[in-house]
Amino acid sequence: MRDWVKSTEGLDSEKRNRFILNVAIVSLFSLMVLITVTEAIQLIDASAKVENATTVVARIHSQEDGLFALDALTSRGLIITEFMDALAAGDLFVADSIRTRLISARQLLLSEGMMGLPKDTRIDLSRLLGIYANFELSTYSHNNAEGAAFNLIPLNAEVDTKTLIADLQSLRAYQKNWMTELAGQALGSRRLNYTQSFLVILMISLGFIPLCCGIITSRYFAREHQQLLNTREYFNRLISSLPGMVLLTDRSGAIIGASKAVTEFLGHSEDWYVGATVAQILPKRFRQQYQLYSQNHLKLKGTMVKGRELLLLSADDRELPVELHFGDFATLDGDVLVVCFSDVRERRALYQRYQRVQRRFDMAMTASRDGLWDWDLSTNEVLFSASWLEMMGILGGHPLNGLVVFEDCVLPEDRPRVKRELEAFFRGKDLLFRTEHRLRRRDGGICDVVSRACAQRDSSGKVVRMVGVHSDVTSFKEVEREVLRLNRNLEDRVRLRTQQLENALVSAEAANSAKAAFLSVMGHEIRTPMNGVIGMTDLLSKTTLDREQRMMVDTVRRSSQSLLATLDHILDYVALESGSVEIIPEEIQLVEFIEGLVDSVGLDVAKNKQRFILHVEPGVPPVVLADAGYLGKVIRNLIDNAIKFSVYTVPQGVIQLRVALAADQANLASGQQRLEIKVIDNGIGISSEQRGQLFEPFVQIESNRARRFGGTGLGLAISARIVALMGGQLALSSGPEEETCFTGTLVFDVPEVAVAIEEARNIEILACIPDPLLHNALAAILEVNAYSVTWFTSTAELSSAVAELTVPGVVLALAADQDTLNYCAEHNLKVLKLSERPRDKATLRLDLVYTDPLLPSALLRALEREQRVLSIGL
Repeated sequence: MRDWVKSTEGLDSEKRNRFILNVAIVSLFSLMVLITVTEAIQLIDASAKVENATTVVARIHSQEDGLFALDALTSRGLIITEFMDALAAGDLFVADSIRTRLISARQLLLSEGMMGLPKDTRIDLSRLLGIYANFELSTYSHNNAEGAAFNLIPLNAEVDTKTLIADLQSLRAYQKNWMTELAGQALGSRRLNYTQSFLVILMISLGFIPLCCGIITSRYFAREHQQLLNTREYFNRLISSLPGMVLLTDRSGAIIGASKAVTEFLGHSEDWYVGATVAQILPKRFRQQYQLYSQNHLKLKGTMVKGRELLLLSADDRELPVELHFGDFATLDGDVLVVCFSDVRERRALYQRYQRVQRRFDMAMTASRDGLWDWDLSTNEVLFSASWLEMMGILGGHPLNGLVVFEDCVLPEDRPRVKRELEAFFRGKDLLFRTEHRLRRRDGGICDVVSRACAQRDSSGKVVRMVGVHSDVTSFKEVEREVLRLNRNLEDRVRLRTQQLENALVSAEAANSAKAAFLSVMGHEIRTPMNGVIGMTDLLSKTTLDREQRMMVDTVRRSSQSLLATLDHILDYVALESGSVEIIPEEIQLVEFIEGLVDSVGLDVAKNKQRFILHVEPGVPPVVLADAGYLGKVIRNLIDNAIKFSVYTVPQGVIQLRVALAADQANLASGQQRLEIKVIDNGIGISSEQRGQLFEPFVQIESNRARRFGGTGLGLAISARIVALMGGQLALSSGPEEETCFTGTLVFDVPEVAVAIEEARNIEILACIPDPLLHNALAAILEVNAYSVTWFTSTAELSSAVAELTVPGVVLALAADQDTLNYCAEHNLKVLKLSERPRDKATLRLDLVYTDPLLPSALLRALEREQRVLSIGL
């Protein structure tokens, strides 16, 4: 506890000694800070100098190496003379090598390692060397051949040589002066370091003076502190022996002393209170309140202050209610606050019990705002709450005869029913009663109420008392009646609207049927003459026509086909909209079916100078059950879109049709397989915004009037709906300027077919296909048909493969691969050429195999033909 009985002399001595100690501490601290700052500055300066020295040394080495290399390249300035001598001798080879040295010397002057040398000198040297380095030897040689004089070179070699030597000497002199200057700076820096070291030693010596003063003063303070401890021990024994619970604190709340009763009440040890504060024994919510109480007491000294109730925290964190009383006395260090506690746990328990009872009563009174009534059946006395009287509009206090008022307030129409319900309740054994009826107010108004009551019965079960409430539910009843009225009106409107919608539906179905019938008839009437036009143009194109006439016929045919395709799309869309489309599966040869589709677009692909890859993966069933017409529409629509949107691709549009088994074959019935049909093109791509509405009807990627691509915007919408009818889904993956891939996933029934016995493949295929897409497609065809194939990329590999053949071999190569074809002709090898598809249908030949697309059946027929020829030859 603090010593509050110090003498005035002791305080003066303490202040004097404390001043001396503070001065010593400040002086010592200042010297330490000064020494630390000085050493830090010296260390930073030394580090910077080390880094700078490293940089300077590196720069010196770099410039020295550059100057030595420059002297070597320029032959110490004589390179121009050597260059002119070589030209005079006509030795262009030596002149060219000297010019190479000139270029290297010029690049060395402009390099980063030479940036420290004078810029003007370097630029002059670079320009001088550049004049000779840029001299055209071919021009000189040509002029020399024609007998031109040697003095055609507009240069003064002698002056330039002197200039070059002078500039090189200038650079060397600059380097030497710079190194001399650096040596002088290093010598000055060493002298400065010696001076700084001397000052540091002097400051450390001066630091011993305040250190000695501090040691002497601290020993004096130790003696005084021991005396203070003896005094505090005396007062601590005095405080602990006080009766009752007493705490001594200062203004800030620090505990100076505590009586033994306090330690027993709170459960803390006596040592715990040393250095503790009042806030540590108070809950957080009472700490500010305690501060206000203590400050008010200190402000109102000499005035009796009423005790305050607070909660204290015990050692086991229990909250103990106490009543506080304050006292105080003054000391030299300030006021000491005497805090006396009294235990009020028992009184607080009684108060809490009283609060619970009072709260229950308040809750009951709150419920009475709905109109509380109390009916004593033994005396027929009825008491009403103020809220009930207010609800009924009764003024002037409680009525004398409550039972009469109670009966008169019930609406006459409801009295018989309420009376019967009460009589039935009295005869029963229930304790709770509830009913709904109407009450008449004093002003003549009527309100709907819900009456709820609790009954008290005697030992025989007779009701002796009822206490209940009337809840005003007029607003709820009005809302209920309004809701019923609105419901009836709504039901009437719904019935009327339903009848109107049914009539409109019948009319719409009739109109839709009429539209479908009209479009079907008109489609037939339009398609018949359009087919005639297309047929006649085909026949006309086979007659003798000049170039202009053939172009006009071709335009008529393409326009007719486009109009016919547009008409087919419209008819298909109308059929899908009307729900008249029926999927009729039939057995189809899947690969042959797809070949027919892609073969029909081969001429268009050739005319557009595009490429078409048909890739059928191994494992695809040969026969499936599908609606050939609608499956063909889906694939043809996707192929037409791919051709249309990749026609402008640079350098070449590429369309791929891939057929393969889907990776996911789960949840399929027996005899079913899931196939993926992918159509990929490298056209303009489709953005994420367009993908969301691409399968909607009449949606175009380019919607402006100057769009490059035609079409009605129905192809993808029709394809997506047909795929959905066939139990599959059509997905799209693409992005702007990326490949567009439409994936149709369909489940097909695969009938059991007899496995054909294939004849032995007695030939070896040697193939050279540089294009990876065509390579993979061809590999799949050969793998499916059990052909052995060896791939080569050069004639050397072909020669090696031919040497290892044990059976006759056929070389597969592109018709444009002249190296391979020439090699095969020289070595009498059998060749099967893959030719580009011609643009004119009349020039097609059945004995050739065409690419773009490469049809598996055409390739297999050609291979079988070659095999038969080789067999006959053997």
